[in-house]
Amino acid sequence: FIVLFSIVHLSGQPLNKPTFKETEPLWMNYPENKNFVNSNPNNTSSNQYTSFIGTLDFVIIDSFQISVMRTFTERFKIDGFLIEKRNLYSGKLIWSDLFNSFNGSTYYFSKTGLHINKDGNIVLTGNLSETEQDINDYTHCFSRVYETMSGAVLEMNADLSTSVTFPERYGSVNGLFLPINNDSAYIHPYYDAFGEEGNDTTRYKTVFTIVNKEMNNIISDTEIEFEMAPKVPVYWNSLRNYTDKKLNDSLMVVFASWEPAPGQVTFYETRLICYNYKDPNNIHIAWEKDLSDKVIFNWFRPNNIEIDIINGDIFLMDWETPNLGITIHAFMLRLDADGNEVSYFRDIKYQNSKYENVTALHVNDTLLYALCYPAIKSNYGYDIITIDNDGTTNYIASVTLKDHLPDDYFKSIRSHELINGEILFLHGYFQNSQSGDLSYWNVAFDLDDLIQGSLVNTKDEQFANESELNIYPNPASHYIQIESPLEISNIALTDISGRVWMTVQNPNEEIDISHLNAGIYVATVSTNSNKKIRKKIIKIN
Repeated sequence: FIVLFSIVHLSGQPLNKPTFKETEPLWMNYPENKNFVNSNPNNTSSNQYTSFIGTLDFVIIDSFQISVMRTFTERFKIDGFLIEKRNLYSGKLIWSDLFNSFNGSTYYFSKTGLHINKDGNIVLTGNLSETEQDINDYTHCFSRVYETMSGAVLEMNADLSTSVTFPERYGSVNGLFLPINNDSAYIHPYYDAFGEEGNDTTRYKTVFTIVNKEMNNIISDTEIEFEMAPKVPVYWNSLRNYTDKKLNDSLMVVFASWEPAPGQVTFYETRLICYNYKDPNNIHIAWEKDLSDKVIFNWFRPNNIEIDIINGDIFLMDWETPNLGITIHAFMLRLDADGNEVSYFRDIKYQNSKYENVTALHVNDTLLYALCYPAIKSNYGYDIITIDNDGTTNYIASVTLKDHLPDDYFKSIRSHELINGEILFLHGYFQNSQSGDLSYWNVAFDLDDLIQGSLVNTKDEQFANESELNIYPNPASHYIQIESPLEISNIALTDISGRVWMTVQNPNEEIDISHLNAGIYVATVSTNSNKKIRKKIIKIN
C-alpha cells in the first residue's frame, strides 16, 4: 500500500515549469497529448508531455496564433497532431483538435504543412498510413480544413486507396504541399535518389507531382524532375540535408548539402535551389547558388541548419567548427528572393561575448533582431540582440532561468519569433533536475518587460529603489520631468538597441524631448551616490 500510494502521489504532482529571471511571461502553457497510451508502465522516458516530435509550426492571424505539433506513440511512431488557436497576448485557448490514432482514427497522420487558403481557413496537409510506420513510409496524403473562427472541421480529404498516391521511394513524403489553381490542386515537391546504390552512379533529384484537392489522384501527366547535380563525389547516403521552404506564391527554395563519398573527406557541398512553380506547366529553376564557401557543412550535425523566410528574404543559420575542432562560430546568411546576398555575418558576438547559435527573429527597417545562445549572463538562457547592416551588434535583453540548478535548462527548438516587434514567442523543452521532468512549453514575453528586467539585472551596477523616482508625463510628447527626493547627477535616454540619444547633467527642470522620434526609450537616472534607476519612457508625437 505504501508503494502504491507513493506512485499515485508522484504521478499526481503538478508539472514543473520553467521560471525566468528577467520577467514573468505574458503566458505559458504546455501541449498535452491526452490520447497518449503508454503500453509499458515502467517506461518513464515518454509521457503525455513529451510524446511530441519536431518543432511547433504556427501562423499569426490578427491577435491569434494557430499552432500545430506532431504526436507520436509509445513506440516513437508519428500518429497525428495537435492543433490549437490561442490569443497571442493572453494565451487563452480558443479551440483545439487532437487528431491521431488514439481518438477513433483508423489511420496514422503525419503533418507536414500549415497554410491559410483563399477563404481564410486553416489547411493542414501531410501524409498518412494505415499502420504505424517510419516517417518515410507514410505514402498516402491528406488535407484537413478548419474554420478559423470556430475550429470546426470543414473538410477531410484523404487518399484511402489500396494503392498509394506517391511512388514508394525514400523521400516521397518529405516536402511541401503548395496550393495552386485557386486552391483546387497542390504541387508536391520531394527528393529522390536514383542510380546504383554503392557506386559513383548515385544521383539525386527534386520531383514535382501535381495532386488534386481531394488528395486521391495525381493529375499531372508526367512528373517534373530536376537533377540536383553535386560537384563532390557522392554515394547513396551523401545527401545529408534536404529542406524546402515556400518563399512566396511563385517561388520555393530547397537547401541541400552533400557529404562526400568515403575517402573524399576534404570536400562537401551546400547549395540553395529556387524553383518557380507559378505555372504548373512550366515549373523551372529560377536561380541556383553554390553556398559551400559561406554555409559551411556541419560535420557534427549535418541537419542542424536552420532556414527561415522573413519579410520575403531567406535566412540560413548554423554554426561551424573549423578543422573539426571545438571552436564554434555562429553565422547567418541573408538572401533576397532573387538570390542576391543581402548580408553575411560570421562569428557573431557582442562585445567580448561569443555566441554558439544565432537565429533571426524579426526585421525592422535596417535592424535585424536575433536570438542568441548562450546568454551573456548565463549559459542557461538566450540573448536578444540587434545586428545592423555593417554587422554591429547591440544588446537588447536576456531570457534566463531563475534560481536554476546546474542541470536545469530550457531549450528553444526552432519555433521562435519576435511577433510584431513586441511579443517574443519561444517553444522548447524544459528539463528539471529535481523532478526529472522533460516537458514541452510554449512561452510568450512582452519585449519591453524583458528589456526592463534585463536592465535591472545588469552586472556590476548598484540600483536604487525604483519607487524613489517618478518621471512624468509618461507617455510624453514634448517634455518630461523628474520627481525624486534623491540627488540626481544625470539622466541618459537610450533606445532599445542601446543607442544613446541624449544625456542631461543635473536635470532640475523640464527636459525637452520634442526632437526625439516616437518610440520606446529607457531613461537611466544616476544619483550622486553612484546608484542608478532605470525606467521605460514612451515618446509620442
